[in-house]
Amino acid sequence: MEINGLVERMSDNLVACAVAVVVGVGVVALFALSRAEHVKRMPPLVSRGWPLIGHTLHFIATHSVFELHPFIKHGIRRYGKVFQASLFGKRTIVSADTELTKLIIQGEGKTFRSAWPDSLIRILGQESLIVTSGEEHRHSRALLVAYMGSNRSKLSSFLPHIEAATLEIMSNWKSGSIISFKDEAKHFTFSVLCKIMISLGKKEVAQTHTLFETYDDSILSIPLNFPGTRYNKGLKARSKLVAIIQEIINKRRNQTKCDHENKDLLDYLLSNAQEYSDTKLQDFILTALFAGHSTSAIVLACIVKLLHDTPKALQEIMEEHEKIQKTKTQGEDLDMNDYMKMSFTQNVINETLRLVNLSLGLFKVALEDVELKGHFIPKGCIVFVSQIAVHFDSDVYPNPERFDPSRWKNIKSSPFVPFGGGIRLCPGAELARLEISIFLHYFLTHYRWTIEVENIQMLHTPFPTITKNLPIRVVRRKL
Repeated sequence: MEINGLVERMSDNLVACAVAVVVGVGVVALFALSRAEHVKRMPPLVSRGWPLIGHTLHFIATHSVFELHPFIKHGIRRYGKVFQASLFGKRTIVSADTELTKLIIQGEGKTFRSAWPDSLIRILGQESLIVTSGEEHRHSRALLVAYMGSNRSKLSSFLPHIEAATLEIMSNWKSGSIISFKDEAKHFTFSVLCKIMISLGKKEVAQTHTLFETYDDSILSIPLNFPGTRYNKGLKARSKLVAIIQEIINKRRNQTKCDHENKDLLDYLLSNAQEYSDTKLQDFILTALFAGHSTSAIVLACIVKLLHDTPKALQEIMEEHEKIQKTKTQGEDLDMNDYMKMSFTQNVINETLRLVNLSLGLFKVALEDVELKGHFIPKGCIVFVSQIAVHFDSDVYPNPERFDPSRWKNIKSSPFVPFGGGIRLCPGAELARLEISIFLHYFLTHYRWTIEVENIQMLHTPFPTITKNLPIRVVRRKL
């Protein structure tokens, strides 16, 4: 009996083991099939490209702003609006699909977070607002939004600085002379930001600007850290800029509160973010300067070129600003009521932003396995969403390659992401609009101008730029 019982128990155990093995194999098989099915649903892979750099050179290649990015265009033609490529040394899913891009941007902080190449992080700083994520990013962004604001009362506090910088720049223009408009626009925006951020004087702004141009030029350059490369020069410029900012931080920490009646951004941070380290403050200020410097300047330069080439739009914006000017006495400053009357100016800015695109797009990383619009995106996968593709979607913007500010008179809402979106929406977007609008008012009402050379091009290199620095002849108008 004992032997029979033992045999029965052994038989039961063997059966249980067999069942467990079968179930285990089944689970593994199902998991493998599931992953295989997921892989099948992943976007198609473009060829691997060159060793190490993959498709990066094609991705950052120069192209006209009047066309969809050739890298994106090629991918769409061959593989559809969603595909895989190798960018900056990493396998990346590329989205040129408007709806998918919107879903990914809205997923920031939940299913996705921003991800940037290590080479770019070294340039921007580990604690840059652009680089950080989660609670750290939310806290930093909230501080910047509180300081810059989007309400009229806060923006109005910046208006005198913008107006003063505008008139200072234009006071150096001799009637009938030729100026490099892009350079003048950069000096203007940098002066405004340096005043608002760290209260730099005229002399310090001039000394710092050349250094900042070298730094700015290295963003998204090929990450080869050898002497003489743009990337190497950018890292060196960053070190010098950080030293300048640190010197200002040291002085502020030793000052009493009464030394500054009108707080700049650094004062605001020292009062409201006392836990921030000096490194955090350095990255914060440097990022704020980077984000608002060349972007606003290049939009200004492109607006002047586009208005020159579009007489109808030029006439309409001229009439808008001349109407405002007629309500002012000689030498009277502009106010926020005047700014609110610049509706067609905002249409011109919108259309320029749509056409020019301040960046190629946004890099994200998936925080978990996610499936969107039938595309499987595994956890840890890098995703690039193309802002250019959104703004060149002909279903939303007919004849997208054409500059047409009037289209914005009838647009109530649209997928428009020049300043990012969601919790990554640029905190300085309204300040940039105010800067551009005020500068345009004085430029249009005080000067007539002609472009002095032919074949001026607006290009992505990969950031937007305008060739030959846009030389124009300015002639003072009789007021």
